[in-house]
Amino acid sequence: MGRFVFSYGNIEVNKKTILLDSSISNDNFFIGRENPQKFKNDKIFEENENFIILIDGVILNIKELKFNKNDFFNQIIALYELEGDFFFEKFRGPFSGVFYDKKAKKWILFTDHTGSKIIYYSRLETNKLIASSSLQDLLKIRVGSKLDNTINENSAYMLLSYGFLVSENTLINGVNKILPGQCIVIQDDSIDLKQFYKFNNKENHSLTDTEIIENVDLLFKKAIHRQFEKDKEYGYNHLVGLSGGLDSRMTTVVANDVGYKNQINYTFSQTDYLDETIPKKIAETLRHEWLFKSLDNGIFMKKLDEVSAITEGNVNYYGVAHGHSMLKLINFNSLGIIHTGQLGDVILGTFSSSKSHKKTFNISGGAFSKKYVSKIDFSNIKMKFDNEEMFKLYLRGFSATNAGLLGIQHFSETMSPFYDIDFMEYCFSIPANKRYGHKIYKKWLNQKHPIASNFIWEKTRSKPKNKKFNFTFKYKGRIISLNTVLFKLKILKYGLDNRYHMNPLQYWINNNEDLRVYLDNYYSENIVDTNLSMELEKDIRDLYNSGNIMEKGLVLSLLSFIKLNKTIQ
Repeated sequence: MGRFVFSYGNIEVNKKTILLDSSISNDNFFIGRENPQKFKNDKIFEENENFIILIDGVILNIKELKFNKNDFFNQIIALYELEGDFFFEKFRGPFSGVFYDKKAKKWILFTDHTGSKIIYYSRLETNKLIASSSLQDLLKIRVGSKLDNTINENSAYMLLSYGFLVSENTLINGVNKILPGQCIVIQDDSIDLKQFYKFNNKENHSLTDTEIIENVDLLFKKAIHRQFEKDKEYGYNHLVGLSGGLDSRMTTVVANDVGYKNQINYTFSQTDYLDETIPKKIAETLRHEWLFKSLDNGIFMKKLDEVSAITEGNVNYYGVAHGHSMLKLINFNSLGIIHTGQLGDVILGTFSSSKSHKKTFNISGGAFSKKYVSKIDFSNIKMKFDNEEMFKLYLRGFSATNAGLLGIQHFSETMSPFYDIDFMEYCFSIPANKRYGHKIYKKWLNQKHPIASNFIWEKTRSKPKNKKFNFTFKYKGRIISLNTVLFKLKILKYGLDNRYHMNPLQYWINNNEDLRVYLDNYYSENIVDTNLSMELEKDIRDLYNSGNIMEKGLVLSLLSFIKLNKTIQ
């Protein structure tokens, strides 16, 4: 939703190659953007004698800030004068922006607490900087500055292993992302990266289950209110994603319970799988409109280059392609925020692999493919973490999820009530033993919103209230269901090679020759002239030729980005 470009230090921005609708510039800086089509009052780009302000995204708590000002521009100025450089820490919602104090000659570039609105940046010299919400725009400016956009091979190995780029990394040497809770401050030709916010999970052991459930419900309802009222502010209808999991159902159920009943739910899945049948029943019970798109035959996997242009190499393409294939069929003129349940299972649940927070953890764990993990250098990851949960939250949760959000943000703003900062802060204060295994999550669901427990949970194949048959086991630090055990023993059959899966990738490949040929041809056409090292190119060839369907997808994602990058050179 919208693009903006910023440069500092007399760097040329070619308006013929970077198409923008409005801009402000002088000999030392340039700031411009593509005008927004939605949420225009939130997405300001204004200048007066003292300040320049650009905001992208939506600020869900504008009315809560309670400054006696006539417009958002002057509200921000008042907040800056009160709070200082990190004024935006008070914002709630998905946002990014650029702020300039003319008297202090100070620029501040920022993204939100979770980094959900990605900003790329590249330092050309000690006192020159390019930044943009679009990697492609940034790379075009680098080309205009006579810089080569070469592939970062360490990042390439990250993508081939994890399916996403960890932390601040991108696939281009010399280009990084501003991390969650960080901002760039430019003053007196000094360019500094600063931390304005960081999550912690210091536990409050005085909390009782009753207190926790009451507070969780109160804060979740507040988060719901913020999101859905923003829709109403602009006269938009509510669009809410719905799957067979717990998180998306809690978003739609709680919103329904507090009065936002006029919802449109949407679902995409293999036909007849639980991720179709469960949402269908939920939407019918709540009397919501419901849209469904079949993913049968995996036809959406052919949209490699189309999706890669959106993800810009940050994430495995097919993790975005399925949702993109549905959302592009929807007319968003009357629709507002795309409401999701992102990360709920690890916020009210936990990333911790035990009932207490581990101080030690494996920084290289969690890879889709382990073949080349040993070749990744993690030493450039600057952020430090107190324990396993915080490490996984930032390097897996935010790195992977925010990259996946790019596919949704292409159509509208998106937000999960689980991403609400006030809700997150409280959840992380709940002792790990209460969050582990969805213990307090299920208590909250059953006590406060019991209708949500009337439907099967796709993860366990049982209702979250059905204790009699909801057996779980601990295996290698993870809680797994009885159904998962039966699947491992091949008593139950569902997985990537079986149609009874939301995304049965191997099943589609096995049964759709046209898709299989297309992907193989794409690989053959794009593995040549990669300009990669001999070692990396050999590893790519080996991974595609001997790897499983997920590993093949990782290779295709990388090759598609390399192809995209060539068009910018």
